[in-house]
Amino acid sequence: MRPRIAEITRDLLDAIGAGGEVDPLDAFAFPLPIMVMSLLPGTIEEFLRYQGPLRHATFRFTREPVELGGVVVPEGELVMLGLASANRDDEHFAEPDRLDIRRDTAGHLAFGHGIHYCLGAPLARLEAEIAFTGLLGRFGTIEPAVPRDELRWRPGNLIRGLARLPVRSG
Repeated sequence: MRPRIAEITRDLLDAIGAGGEVDPLDAFAFPLPIMVMSLLPGTIEEFLRYQGPLRHATFRFTREPVELGGVVVPEGELVMLGLASANRDDEHFAEPDRLDIRRDTAGHLAFGHGIHYCLGAPLARLEAEIAFTGLLGRFGTIEPAVPRDELRWRPGNLIRGLARLPVRSG
């Protein structure tokens, strides 16, 4: 979020301008965290799209023959839907392998879709918003304490997540 926060900071400082009397609390200190936070929901959605919590949807079986990617899958076959792969579809998301917290994330599949949409999705979003607001408010900065290549994912086929995430806060 650092580049976006820096951009918001520059915009607020530009609005203050040079010379004249200004109250930095009203013109800068109060609006900055508010502007950074309407940003937080979009950031959460982009992280859900970029590194969602599920590798695959729950198992599905075809009811009838269906063509997928030029291949006919017969009736009664197991189909595993790669949600992480769908969220990186370049026909739906421009530059899908780039993390962009200002991206329109509408249509990501981190919580499934249709009748299989996760009932807990609103709760998970609320938890994330409250948790990240609290973390950022308490610590100001949080950064990895180990190089990215030392991070390891938990084993498993359904749920995705890091095994550990050592951080430094300031």
